[in-house]
Order: sequence, then structure tokens, then C-alpha cells
Amino acid sequence: MHLYAPTQHVRTTLTQEAKVIVGTDHDGPVGSYREVQILIPDGNSVYAMLDLPVQDAFESGGIGPNRNYNMPIMPTSTTIKFKMGPAQFLTAVSDTGLVFASVIVEHCQG
Repeated sequence: MHLYAPTQHVRTTLTQEAKVIVGTDHDGPVGSYREVQILIPDGNSVYAMLDLPVQDAFESGGIGPNRNYNMPIMPTSTTIKFKMGPAQFLTAVSDTGLVFASVIVEHCQG
């Protein structure tokens, strides 16, 4: 594994409206990918899924305030890792109000 760009560490606020927390990355070199880690504080319910467009899911009535979420629930107090290609994105939502999650993105090649 070779890092081709600086590692990003951001804190994101999740609410009951789904949003893309890690977007696509078409600027990387050929054969690049991203290793994404999400850290969710204890006691919070967060749902996340790769490649789920917010608009499509919302129109189908799957996500949003006071609705059931058609996404898997993420474990808390642990690191969740995703290996993402350049065209993939990560959508997340909270069902307990505001959740402050940390997201680490490593831009890798090889």
C-alpha cells in the first residue's frame, strides 16, 4: 500500500437526514482506492451504507426523520473500516438526534 495523498481526518455531524459523508474521488491515479474508518461514540445509533444515493432513498420513503432506515446499523465504540473505489461514496444517518462521528480517509494506491 502506498499513500498518494495526505490522510484526511474530519469530524462530521450526523442528523436524522441522510447525507453523504465520504464522496467520490475521481482525481486519484489509476488503481487507487480509499481506506475509510468511521468511529462512532458509545450510545449512539448510526446507520451507514455504501453507494446509497440520498435522493433515491428519500423518495422511496426509506430514510429521513421519523422513518425506518433501509441501511445496516453500525456498531458503536469501535472502528468500522470500508475499502472504497474511486466511484464509491458513503451515506450515513443517525436516529438519535445529533451524533459527532470521526472519519479518517487514507488515499491508497497499489
